Amino acid sequence: MKKMTKMTKLEKLRKKAYRDAFTKAHLVQGLAFQMKELRLSHKLTQEQLAKALDLGSQSAVARLEDPAYGKMSLQTLLKVASYFDVALLTKFVSYSKLIQETEDLSPDAIAPRPFNEEFAERDISTDLRSLKSFFNDVIDLTVDQLHQNTASNKSSVDRWLAHHDRSIDCLREGSNMYLNAQIAETKEYNAN
Repeated sequence: MKKMTKMTKLEKLRKKAYRDAFTKAHLVQGLAFQMKELRLSHKLTQEQLAKALDLGSQSAVARLEDPAYGKMSLQTLLKVASYFDVALLTKFVSYSKLIQETEDLSPDAIAPRPFNEEFAERDISTDLRSLKSFFNDVIDLTVDQLHQNTASNKSSVDRWLAHHDRSIDCLREGSNMYLNAQIAETKEYNAN
């Protein structure tokens, strides 16, 4: 008796009809599933979401969440993305990219966080201050290492430092100016 082996996804994708069905299923079912997860993660009923999106009745949202429906317009998807303050990405991709996307079932992939929630967790000005400190530490460490590694030949190190002292100061000053400007811009953005 011949032993049956399970076909891998790649083997199945070699067939055009399967590729077409796989693409459609990922798009239609994936969007329906995401729609429902976004709604639930915001603790909304179908009726509340229908009203917020001006879709008429609860049944309109029920259709969007139905994995067999598949007739969502780009306009409706853009409305949903705007309402939940998430991005909508539509583009043609290779099958390897599509497979990669279908394997990511992380919460952020299924029900992405709104923009403000995603970026509120990170205080960018704090990150920039840390980066500024890091740049200065690297410059100081480089100079210290140079002194330690060439202690026997101190005069050549001193000549090198004298020659490159201005470059080191410019590097430190430039990185500080850039990072200070970024910190100020971030504070101003966050204030608005």
